[in-house]
Amino acid sequence: MDKITEYKYAQIVPLSVVIVVYAVAVKLLSGYQGISLAVNMFHLVTLLAAVAAISTGLRVAVAITFLAVNVLHVFTAGLVFLLFKVDLSFSLTFYYIGNAGILLTDTVAVLGSVPAVFYAALSVPVAGGIIILCGYADSVLERIYQFKKIPVVYILLFVIILAAGKLYSASTGQGSRSGSFRGVDFSEDARRSRPIHPGFMKRYGYNISATGNIVFIILEGVSAAYFDTTASKHLGSSGNAFRAEHFFVPTPHTTLSIYSLLTGRYGDYRSRQRISSTDTHNSIPGLMRGRGYGTYFLYSGPTYFEGLHEMLSNFGFTIINKEKLEQSLNPATGQRYSSFNWGVDDVSLVHESAKILSREKEPGLFFIGLSSTHSPYFNPDPARFCRFDNNTAEGRYRNSIDYCLLVIDMLIDTFMQHDRDTLFIILGDHGESFGHDGYSKHGFSLYNTEISVPFIMLHRSFEKNMSQFRGSILDVYPSLADMTGLEPSASVDGASMFASSYILRLFLSSWRDGESRGLVLRDKKWIFNRRTGALYEMDLDDRGRIDLSSDPHKDSFLRFLVRQY
Repeated sequence: MDKITEYKYAQIVPLSVVIVVYAVAVKLLSGYQGISLAVNMFHLVTLLAAVAAISTGLRVAVAITFLAVNVLHVFTAGLVFLLFKVDLSFSLTFYYIGNAGILLTDTVAVLGSVPAVFYAALSVPVAGGIIILCGYADSVLERIYQFKKIPVVYILLFVIILAAGKLYSASTGQGSRSGSFRGVDFSEDARRSRPIHPGFMKRYGYNISATGNIVFIILEGVSAAYFDTTASKHLGSSGNAFRAEHFFVPTPHTTLSIYSLLTGRYGDYRSRQRISSTDTHNSIPGLMRGRGYGTYFLYSGPTYFEGLHEMLSNFGFTIINKEKLEQSLNPATGQRYSSFNWGVDDVSLVHESAKILSREKEPGLFFIGLSSTHSPYFNPDPARFCRFDNNTAEGRYRNSIDYCLLVIDMLIDTFMQHDRDTLFIILGDHGESFGHDGYSKHGFSLYNTEISVPFIMLHRSFEKNMSQFRGSILDVYPSLADMTGLEPSASVDGASMFASSYILRLFLSSWRDGESRGLVLRDKKWIFNRRTGALYEMDLDDRGRIDLSSDPHKDSFLRFLVRQY
């Protein structure tokens, strides 16, 4: 090995070590689970390409270029995961490039919310690179460059990283398989897929015919406590409704709730939701398509977020979203619909539904997502919808819910005029916090402001004496199958809310890094915050809180929670 090659090795080895250290630092800052930033394929390939460039006698600049690309990749991947808990992939990169015009404004906005320390982490490879390339670390280089067989350095380095990752996973991934904690039986109450036990026919003496339209109306960010249906034409005084006394989502995040609604299964709060062919088949759209139903997903907001559009396409939906609705004309005015930075006027969904009903002869399964209640809370007529102060965020939010109720009434009228046997299911995807317990917006709190949402089922066969009940979004799929007398092809995480053996059981986690974990079981709820170490027990209304942070059995219970979800 000549002196020039030795010097190049003496540069490239410490440079690449600095890059690996940087990857680990970004992993810690972004909350990556495991060590994927440090050992993912792109990271390894670019590092090894840099070594190959030096080994084959190419210019040092080529190797440094590969390392620069590596730094950019690590930074971008960490940033994407920090903001969206989505792994950076080629498909995501191409999607962003193809939709740059739509996403550029949002990108600028979200970059401002990134902690400064994340950007400061860039100083690790930049400063380290300057020191090494300028020869300011001669003593360090002398020690490093004495390793003549460079691959050994890399092998040892990655073995150490992998071993550390295994130890980390082992220390956090194991949970108690037996034992109990304040009414929780770790074996009996563990998360597991369960067969669906029907109960609707036994309880009410009939099933709803699977020949009429089925309409899901999904409320964006509406907490159960804020959903006042008094003024609603159909939901206010109608006796033909099931109303949930308590209804929860496991993670307060739209994409995950939609996945759980469709499949009856928990979503992955840590990363971009993936679906399998089993998910596609064993789902509400899969079940109803087998009965001859057309499947439609209408959303006045954007579907190009966290792979939602791809997910819906894989479920076989005909998708109508903000992008299309913005190009449509309001038949009542002849003008384009009003819009805001997240969505389009929800009344557009009424007109679009009418178009589909007029041209399609087969029964339809409709999922209709309203976006007016998404921040900044759209109100097309502040003079009319003004029960609350439109000058405050919470006031605008509550007024947008009033407008949302008007649109729901219009949707019900439209579908009932076409088919009086239509089954309506109205529910929220998550709630919204306005400073409650120190939280704002949604995604990170497991208190009721974010995980307790409205749930109402409406059908002309329902009677006034149908009692209130409890449930979760995981239970909707098996409950729908139970009501219609159909049977899903596989077990799910939820259960029919009409079964005599039904028990409310739901594991909870906040979005992204799962800083908060929890469990809803029968009449109790537990919430643990990893940052503060606080563990609280409370009732289903978040009242009667008991601080269990010092309970001697706390750690065993927390390992149980981590292992379950």
